[in-house]
Amino acid sequence: MARILIGTGTTDANGVASTTLTGFGSGAVDVIAELSDEDYTLDFIIYEKDGNPVGNICFDRFRKEYNSLDVALNIHPDYWGNGYAKEAIVEIMNYIFSNLDIDNIIYGYALENKKSMRVAKKIGFEPFRRFYEYYKRIDKDIESEECIMSKEKFNELYGVKTKWNF
Repeated sequence: MARILIGTGTTDANGVASTTLTGFGSGAVDVIAELSDEDYTLDFIIYEKDGNPVGNICFDRFRKEYNSLDVALNIHPDYWGNGYAKEAIVEIMNYIFSNLDIDNIIYGYALENKKSMRVAKKIGFEPFRRFYEYYKRIDKDIESEECIMSKEKFNELYGVKTKWNF
């Protein structure tokens, strides 16, 4: 039984943001199904069952060479270490691999971010690229790593369901 809900965020023409609690599926399915090009952001908001926001997961880049989506996440520090990141990423990956023609998910993080590294390893992502990225705000190059998981590897670890848990 899932401990979290997934919501989708949207912004109207006037720039007013709103969120729809969807559980695992429903509204989120409609948003993902509309992906048609390389220029998009798909944001899922993670909630506890009592409605408290926990964080968000964003799929914001399609890479043709890997037939992949990139995933990034933010969890509020009050909720670190409770398994929310793994649970939400696995559930959304299940939907993507079950319903979209995507072969891989890529997850990146700064190497100094040990918590994100642990999440990637717990889920089963495998490192495939290291690089330095300049962060203007702190005027520093940060060594980062990208990890990848294929649909086949996901199936081995988790199996793929054809429907989300509503």
